Amino acid sequence: MRPEPFLSSVISLLVDLFPGPLRSYGEAVVLAGPIAPGTAHLPVAGLGTPAIDAALDAALHVMARHYGKSGNDRVTDRRVVASVWARHYFSALLPAPLAALALRHHGLPLDRAICVVDPRGIPTQLQVPHPGETQCHASASARFGGLLEHHLHPLIEALSRVSGVSVRLLWANAGAVTAEVFRHAPALLQPGMPATRATLEADAAWLMDTRIRADGSANPLHAPMRAHSVTRDGVTSTLWLRRMCCLRYRLPGFDLCGDCPRQLRR
Repeated sequence: MRPEPFLSSVISLLVDLFPGPLRSYGEAVVLAGPIAPGTAHLPVAGLGTPAIDAALDAALHVMARHYGKSGNDRVTDRRVVASVWARHYFSALLPAPLAALALRHHGLPLDRAICVVDPRGIPTQLQVPHPGETQCHASASARFGGLLEHHLHPLIEALSRVSGVSVRLLWANAGAVTAEVFRHAPALLQPGMPATRATLEADAAWLMDTRIRADGSANPLHAPMRAHSVTRDGVTSTLWLRRMCCLRYRLPGFDLCGDCPRQLRR
């Protein structure tokens, strides 16, 4: 019998956070199992080494070919491909660890995660060696610091290194997803959780409202979304748009995203 590409098991805590149609987010981060030879995967702990950076570069090449075919054109701008790859990664794989930290105050061992990449070069799953641990009474900086420093930072630096896309743009991509997770988080509150609406607001403020951290370092997730007052056909409304365009519109067959700041030029 031909082996499955990878074997894994769901983490019940994550699945329980995402009811109904949101379940796929909870299933995106799983306990690791054997990975069959030939399955594309990227150990996060290895980012920065030549072999893993080369594997990341190969995934970008595969995704570029995938999108190039869809438009009968060849995608050549590596910065665009890397930004869109990051969009896939953050949109699919970041909600579960963020929600676990915010709602359950539970951290996952993402510094040892393995990213599984599908045949299109698109990241589809994170595998972790164990379910992690609950961080009782930990501050926002203690809970989210590991995710930022030991997972997002090395991934973003590696993507920038192999493609030339700006680090600032990649953090903006991550920030847009972070803002979306916290917009929906209050609706995911359940009895018995350590989180409350007040703690969610405080976590969101720590992650996105401050420009400079308490230790003096710059906050790369600062203000990922901005409010713009727009008047069209005599009607004024407020649009919440991303801080930076993700460049996806440069791919064949794609228009501007609904939250793209370039919408203001229309």
